[in-house]
Amino acid sequence: MASSPRRRALPTTLHGMSSPSSQPRKDILHPQSPASSMLQPRCSVVRSRLRIVGTALCLAFVVVLLRQSRKFSGSSYTLCVKGSAHIYTVEASKPTVQCIAVSDGSIEATGTFDELHSRGKPGLLGLVPSLLWQRSPPVHWISTGAVVPGISDAHAHILAYGQSRQLDVRDARSPEEVVVQIRNYILSNPDIRDDPSRWIEGAGFDHTSWNGGKFPTASDFGNDPLVSGRYIVMHSKDAHALWVSQPVLDKFCPCEDVPGGIVQRDANGEANGIFIDDANALIKIPPPDESVKEAWFNVTMKDALQHGLTAIHDAGLEAASVPLFKRMADDDKLPIRIYAMRWYDVNGTYWGDKETVISDYGARHRLNIRSVKLFTDGALRTGGAALYEPYTDNPTTRGVLRIPPEVLHDIIPKFLRDGWQVNTHAIGDRANGIFLDVMEAASPDLVRARRPRVEHAQIVSLKDLGRFGDLGVIASVQPTHATDDMWYAEERLGSKRIRGTYAWKSLLKGGARLALGSDMPVEGVSPFAGFYAAITRLTPEGTSPHGSGGWFPEECLSRQEALKGMTLDAAFASFTEHFTGSLKEGKRADFVVLDRDIMTVPAKDILLTKVLATVVDGHVAYGSLQ
Repeated sequence: MASSPRRRALPTTLHGMSSPSSQPRKDILHPQSPASSMLQPRCSVVRSRLRIVGTALCLAFVVVLLRQSRKFSGSSYTLCVKGSAHIYTVEASKPTVQCIAVSDGSIEATGTFDELHSRGKPGLLGLVPSLLWQRSPPVHWISTGAVVPGISDAHAHILAYGQSRQLDVRDARSPEEVVVQIRNYILSNPDIRDDPSRWIEGAGFDHTSWNGGKFPTASDFGNDPLVSGRYIVMHSKDAHALWVSQPVLDKFCPCEDVPGGIVQRDANGEANGIFIDDANALIKIPPPDESVKEAWFNVTMKDALQHGLTAIHDAGLEAASVPLFKRMADDDKLPIRIYAMRWYDVNGTYWGDKETVISDYGARHRLNIRSVKLFTDGALRTGGAALYEPYTDNPTTRGVLRIPPEVLHDIIPKFLRDGWQVNTHAIGDRANGIFLDVMEAASPDLVRARRPRVEHAQIVSLKDLGRFGDLGVIASVQPTHATDDMWYAEERLGSKRIRGTYAWKSLLKGGARLALGSDMPVEGVSPFAGFYAAITRLTPEGTSPHGSGGWFPEECLSRQEALKGMTLDAAFASFTEHFTGSLKEGKRADFVVLDRDIMTVPAKDILLTKVLATVVDGHVAYGSLQ
């Protein structure tokens, strides 16, 4: 049977129904029609472009997320205060703020929480709900206490402080108590106990606090059989005198007198064990090896961070220790900034034109050695401060001038010309006056550029107080020296000369900058002890020779002035004010979080201040922001 012919399929309507009367649409059934051929490429192009745009948006979204994740993975955060807490910026235009935003070690912005929270959003992603892309940096809230810029100790001795911690006799109130502490030290160190040839060094003895106020002698070590016969060297509290044992005397004496120093002698003219200022050089103490010095260095760094220090100005770095400091910087072992002063030996040769300054050195650019330290005179405590007139309590002496004026007039201009900041130890009025004379004779522009400093500036002639500001000389002062010395200073200086002693306010009024420090280990490491002394001129117990109002209270600093001296002016004294010293957008994020507000609490409570966090380059080097 033959098959029937195949029926032609009918087109369907839009509803899928057959319609005999429907005519096929040429633009659909015949894709090769002109209209169809024009439409298809256009659709393809649109679809391709949409795919490209979509892919780009996705990639942008992923990139932003990755950047946000990386940016806020610890290197960026915001610190804010609420309640009774304050952030003090030490910026005159904006003295307090609610928040600081930190990013990659720098301060990105300061202001209120709302101001920082509403900062710019990414362009295209503004079209996307912010919850899908926005990841803000963590916010740390401080509800009590205060945040201040990183604190600088503008005058300290890093290695000497670490060394002093091993045998510190500052609390001893007699030679006998010192000997007891030495005995205990020997017993607690078997390697020293079992080897009598080992040298023993300690620090902090203060004869002015002992009954009678007399210096000890070598014979005081001979009353204890464990101590007697050993090589012992004790440094005085002011670091200007050595007290040595008989074996040390036997090794280095008989000895002649030394210009710029004092060898104390007994009735027979023999050295009795006390050597002052340049006479210290007669005692050749065996130098420590590098591992010992590194241990001292690390002790100081640890204590500095615990007390809120983010920078230390080392006031007398010996050439032999420069390689250690550079190695620590290279190995990224400087947790804080160090501004070191190279010690100058007046008996050596001039080296300012041969050595080069070291600026922003090390893995984190935290080491600077661009200044020289000169020692013009001695100390008031040991009678070595160089005065214009004799001591009131000892008319036979005017103190010790350790560098002759003609030498100062020769070498200081050379150092200035060769690019070095010149910082001189000057305590007596004569020592201060001579240094100011040298500065006045030098080029004014060069002096301003090099920012010379007087370290201590303790006793200044009334006529010289205004010269610091006029000449551009920085006064680097240590407030706790005043509260230590005030009990005997007037007896030694008299009622007229005392008016220019520790005259901080007068120096400020004369236009000088004050950089505040501790002189540790002469004093303790805590900057809050110095802050308290600066604003009260009282002992920690609240006493002074003039009563509870303070010793010459008209010379007290305000809290704002004291804080500036520990931060911004100390930064200026080390040429770092453009990136440290205050909390300002663009500066490095160096700051300290305190458990109380030192700008408002009763003065006696300042001494109880605890550091909650010490932050350097945005990194929490001590404590926590939580």
